[in-house]
Amino acid sequence: CSVIGEVKNPSHADASFDALTDSLIVERTKVAALIGLTIFPAFWVLDWFTYPELAWTFLWYRLACALTMVGIAFATRLELGRARLLPAYAAYLSVGLAITAMVYQTGGPTSPYYVGLCLLALSTVLVMPWRTRHTLVACGLLYGAYLLPTPYLPRTPSLVELAIPHFFLLTSGVLAAVGTHLAYRNRRKQFDLTWTLDRRTRDLSKANEQLRELDSTKARFFANASHELRTPLTLMLGPLESALERPMPDELGEELTMFQVAAKRLSGLIDDLLDIAEIDSGGRKLRKAPVRFDLLIGEVVMAARPFAHEHSITLNTACAIGLPAAMVDRSAVEQILYNLVCNALKFTPAGGAVEVGVREEGDGLTLWVRDDGPGIPPERMATLFERFGHHTETVHANG
Repeated sequence: CSVIGEVKNPSHADASFDALTDSLIVERTKVAALIGLTIFPAFWVLDWFTYPELAWTFLWYRLACALTMVGIAFATRLELGRARLLPAYAAYLSVGLAITAMVYQTGGPTSPYYVGLCLLALSTVLVMPWRTRHTLVACGLLYGAYLLPTPYLPRTPSLVELAIPHFFLLTSGVLAAVGTHLAYRNRRKQFDLTWTLDRRTRDLSKANEQLRELDSTKARFFANASHELRTPLTLMLGPLESALERPMPDELGEELTMFQVAAKRLSGLIDDLLDIAEIDSGGRKLRKAPVRFDLLIGEVVMAARPFAHEHSITLNTACAIGLPAAMVDRSAVEQILYNLVCNALKFTPAGGAVEVGVREEGDGLTLWVRDDGPGIPPERMATLFERFGHHTETVHANG
């Protein structure tokens, strides 16, 4: 059964569809009983105008049929009613027998009441969600009820008299069977589509769960790795800071200071790795604190000076005096400055100069990196700053 997309486990799908159909048949049998209980007795008005002399007799037929419908409605509550089609067949047959009784009391096969049997046959398409063979059985029961009293008629009707009612009865049965087949096939197509979508939804849900577990495993790995990296780094920073507190030659002190700046930079990167869970959840939270940009620029320049010296590039700072501290994420801004300075050194020819500066401008601080190369595109700087939630080029002192 692969109508739209491939339906795996067809036996399971067939069993589910049959169970759904059985449940729907029970509900529709109740609807059929309700129709027989209300609409069929209401047609007594037609009896009164067409055959007033038989109206009271027909009323008893209709009331007896309505009482039968009450019993059929209760039968659907039993296990037998849910497991088989007997209540549905009984509903149609009881109405058919009542109509047949009226047919043979109003002229036999030539009575206009046979139209009621045609309508009853066609109603199976609208009411009952069963298979084509079930409609054929119901229509066969109605047609048999119509034929049953024929041998006992006082006068044998002519072939012409029988042709019209039998033609319309048989045609109604064929149309009901065709309509039931089309309706059943359409319901099966819709069921197969829903079944396939549900299966794919379950598969996607399972895949998403596996991805979440994988992300969780990745986050735990980064966290564990970061903690493992932090331990030896902490052991290195302690003795390094102690060594810097002791007297030493200026050249050695400068080198150790550079090592200290690089180690702190590495510590900041490890902190960024620990924020991987926050990044995966929708964004990196800024850890804002007061930062002196002139001191931060000095550390960045000191770390980059060996590279500049190696490539014969002059690396200068131009920081205004007495600048206020700005509420920013130090790690984020430090990373931006490292990127900008490294790019400037990379594209500056030998003998050139790179200048990193900060000045107070309005209610904020303006940073710049100026070089003798092609320069940093403004959109690149905007991307770097906006990535960490700060304004392009201008970092406000109030955050």
